[in-house]
Amino acid sequence: MSNKKLVRDILIAIPIGILYVLFINKLNQIVTNDLEYADKIKRSIAINFVAAIVGFILAYKVFGNKKVYNRIIKYALIFGSALIFINALLYNWPELGTDTKAIIFGITLVVSILITYKL
Repeated sequence: MSNKKLVRDILIAIPIGILYVLFINKLNQIVTNDLEYADKIKRSIAINFVAAIVGFILAYKVFGNKKVYNRIIKYALIFGSALIFINALLYNWPELGTDTKAIIFGITLVVSILITYKL
């Protein structure tokens, strides 16, 4: 694999990842449209975390598989899911409780350790 192909794939994957983020944000607005503020925050955090997890699973299990391997889509889903996860944490951090923050840190630590074994 040459560096030119890798750069080309990444440059194509970034807009696709951004489209994934915009799709999840619009879906989030539709689902939480009629809720009160507190319920809207809780549901949007849950939707963002589920979307990030689903994106990572699709990237590694579906598009990382030899049958349907697609490096551009894999990179796009990884980029989009990471962006959704980081955005959900930073945007909603003040509204989260201390126990929820501890759970998020714990899950992030475990996932980070597991990813390092895959590299």
